[in-house]
Amino acid sequence: MDEDRGYSLVSQQIRSKILNGEILNVGTNLGRVDEGPRKGWFKDEGLEGRIQPASIDPIVGNEIYVLDTETQGLLSPDTEEIYRTLLRIPKRQRQKFDITNGYEIKNRYTYLLPLEEKVILHQGEVMKSSPKSTSGRLFFNARMFTDYNPTMDEAHAHPNSNTALRLWLLLQPLSFNAIVYPGLSFNQLRFFQGYDSQLSTGELISEFKKDPFINYRNADKQFTAPESCPLLADGGLRVNLDLHGEATEGVVGLRTRNNPIPIDLKKIKHYNAEDYFEPLVAKPDTPFVMRNGDHALFASQGVLRVPAHLSAEVESFSNVGIMGPLDLAGFIDPGFRGDLVFEIRSDEVTNMRLRDGKPLTSIKFYRTNETPDKVYGGEIGSNYQGQIGPKTAKQFKEFDFTAAAKNYRKLDRIVLVEDLDKLRKFRRNEGSEGFEPIDSRAQERLLNMLNNESFWQSRYDCEDDESLLQPIPYVLLFGPDESVFSYVRAKNIKDYGDSRLFGKHSIGVGGHVNKTDKHPYIRSSMMRELDEEVEIDGPLSEPKLVGTLLARNTAVDRVHFGLIYTAHTEGAIKRKDLALESGRLMKISEIEDDPLHQKKYETWSNIMIPHLSMLYKH
Repeated sequence: MDEDRGYSLVSQQIRSKILNGEILNVGTNLGRVDEGPRKGWFKDEGLEGRIQPASIDPIVGNEIYVLDTETQGLLSPDTEEIYRTLLRIPKRQRQKFDITNGYEIKNRYTYLLPLEEKVILHQGEVMKSSPKSTSGRLFFNARMFTDYNPTMDEAHAHPNSNTALRLWLLLQPLSFNAIVYPGLSFNQLRFFQGYDSQLSTGELISEFKKDPFINYRNADKQFTAPESCPLLADGGLRVNLDLHGEATEGVVGLRTRNNPIPIDLKKIKHYNAEDYFEPLVAKPDTPFVMRNGDHALFASQGVLRVPAHLSAEVESFSNVGIMGPLDLAGFIDPGFRGDLVFEIRSDEVTNMRLRDGKPLTSIKFYRTNETPDKVYGGEIGSNYQGQIGPKTAKQFKEFDFTAAAKNYRKLDRIVLVEDLDKLRKFRRNEGSEGFEPIDSRAQERLLNMLNNESFWQSRYDCEDDESLLQPIPYVLLFGPDESVFSYVRAKNIKDYGDSRLFGKHSIGVGGHVNKTDKHPYIRSSMMRELDEEVEIDGPLSEPKLVGTLLARNTAVDRVHFGLIYTAHTEGAIKRKDLALESGRLMKISEIEDDPLHQKKYETWSNIMIPHLSMLYKH
């Protein structure tokens, strides 16, 4: 390699900068391992854990400044000490707090945190900053300020080469609130010797021919490399957007929700991702619409692998893709492999229609003059090695793409809902559970409320909300000779979407009231369900509302409210819908006498079985 060419520093060279006093305040125990696979590493595991294959993680101290950017505007670094620039802001607009015991940072506020480290840069050296992957996936806008440098996220040497530069972090939560503590890392520092460290187009093509950096999944989830290096005019590797989701059951993105509950950054694998993100599911031949101001995680179409002798960086802004930040955490360490995750915000003036394979941005690669003595991966505790799809930050439990895709498709509709407390008032004992008959006056009032006053909500959003109940018309179909229609839920989970009722017997036919049902909604949805699920050979009496049902012992029960109807026929009844594996008229006594009916039947059916004989004669 040409010795005059620039290069990116790697792990052992970063340690040398610490030992030479060029990176200060990292700790006092700088002893190193003398032998074994970790020879040369620092014995201090906390410090060594902050040294990455081609960067170092600085940590925040115990102070935070809350800046009034609405009045003062965004702090802009100048060619002086940052603290002096900070003092130029009136005190009322730069409040200082201690974060020793944790401090909540809030969406759309601006914070300035001094970093513990100081850095000495020599002529020809460049230091760059990028948010860590976790910061990016939480949608923190994290930008570094450095003494005597007017630029953000990039620092050059002071004319006095022995001057230690103090580092500061400007932090702006864009979607979520969070609790921060001293000692946390939000950004990474990468050091470059020289100004021409990036691989030229020719070098990139040559490296790619030796060993392709990117591979694409086919329909069989096998990997193939492109015939030639996919380039953009800026000399970087082109990356495209995956909106097919072959490896993630069709979940192609995660869009942030407005959740005010702060994320405690010390808690790992603690939070349910779906409380903070809405899954975006691919629809065949339908472009995805990215709305102005949306924040969402997406993944690359190709699987990236960075060779150990190179480092890389994703371009955060690129005109080939969407206007707005495309990646809030750009550094990619030597040894990384997996899908790329993009933290995207659309700044387009109008909504943007995106299709699978859309070019999004580019990855620039940088040469090194040594192979790092550690590479990205599980051996050094890396969180995102081998990631598949739009993986969330480490504070969240592992996202279940299979369940999310199934639930989204199953629940992607608008249903009728009503306040639990209002529905309880239609029961004689508001605190009671089980089946309860209803008189004609209460019937009229209940149906009037549900048809004319209740409201609509996405089933996906209300399925876990126990303060709202989804009314379900539940029809008991009686046949001749004291019989009732009984059926079994489909064994094929693809045909019946709710695994909580999978394989269960039932005696009631019914379902949710959809917004597409006509007014009066309750009767319209009930007749639609009967028409979809069963075939009746002969006339059917007009279904009659005879009572309500409330059960709270399982998750599926706690969000539904049963409207129990009865209807009679003298003909045969058989199943029509694939959601029913089998169905037939059974003697009520046969069901009552079955010693296993408590295990066979779902909750509502078991509640109703003791009342069947009475209701048949009603």
